[in-house]
Amino acid sequence: MRTDYKLPGEADPLPKADAILVMPATFNTINKWAQGIGDTLAANILCEALGRGTPPIVAVPCLKMDLVRHPAFKKNLALLREYGIHVLHEPKKPPSPLMVPWEKIFETLCTLTPDTAG
Repeated sequence: MRTDYKLPGEADPLPKADAILVMPATFNTINKWAQGIGDTLAANILCEALGRGTPPIVAVPCLKMDLVRHPAFKKNLALLREYGIHVLHEPKKPPSPLMVPWEKIFETLCTLTPDTAG
């Protein structure tokens, strides 16, 4: 388990992941991550993973519509997609305006990690 920042050159205590699921990806998390702001351990781990380029990362935003419509959120979602993050976000599609269904999340993870999906 990783509970603190690590120094450059220090071994990562986390095992190598087949994929990373960021869920729920809040307004704050999406905006910090896209801008490279690692001011918390969780945000820093996401920034490190993005900088490393592997494994596949799936982000599932979950927030109210007022924040979905915020211009910074839209811009930063586009940036994360440009960086290769698989963003699952369909706020206007039923059944939930907040988060895509679990089945779609699982299907995406299985597609991205076909050798490890079970």
